[in-house]
Amino acid sequence: MFADFMSVSPGSPAKRIAELEQSNARLRAKCEQQRLLMAELGHRVKNSLALVQALVNQTLREEASVEAARNALTARIAALGQSHALLIDESWAGANLKQVVDGAISVHGARTVADRFDVSGPSVRLQPRQMLALSMALHELGTNAAKYGALSVATGRVEVTWTTTRSANGRTLRLQWREAGGPPVLPPTRRGFGSKLIERALRDAMDGEVSLTFKPTGVMCTVLAHLAPTVRKSGTRETAHV
Repeated sequence: MFADFMSVSPGSPAKRIAELEQSNARLRAKCEQQRLLMAELGHRVKNSLALVQALVNQTLREEASVEAARNALTARIAALGQSHALLIDESWAGANLKQVVDGAISVHGARTVADRFDVSGPSVRLQPRQMLALSMALHELGTNAAKYGALSVATGRVEVTWTTTRSANGRTLRLQWREAGGPPVLPPTRRGFGSKLIERALRDAMDGEVSLTFKPTGVMCTVLAHLAPTVRKSGTRETAHV
């Protein structure tokens, strides 16, 4: 009778212990994953706050009036927020370069974008750090163009183009912002925060070279950047692309 009872029991003690150990292992793995996610989130928040602090300090130091500082700071923080929103939509895995360019020029109005911008280039995936730096740089270029350059007059246009090349060292991006049809351009007497952000921050983030020139025919910014391989899912396999 006792043997018959044991044969229909839901499981032996050894099996139950094994199931509990497996459940505990899964729980520990989830807890560790949660810990890593929280640490990564804290790191990103810290970096974002440091960037906002730099934007505030440099903007207040640079602008001549409170009104000008408020307007410039509001626009810069809005551009930063737009970039973060795009990264969140992409699960913080970077973003397509076309999305970054479209987002940066969209603030000038849908009709203006269609009439004043020529945008072209192949599909390129940027890492989060590259995407944020490029987005802020494009914001500064667009703001300068709207105040003093091609976008300040009805006849001006902006061309944003990019190409990629392959070599033994991987894939290289060449992106160019070129203004034309605007008022004559004079080189600035000093480098403002916008120029520093474009040249220094963008160069560091893109792991490449940045050239910002003020030609009489219009401002031109050229970026040469190394593109790291990205991992994309294809069906049930993950494949690396460079």
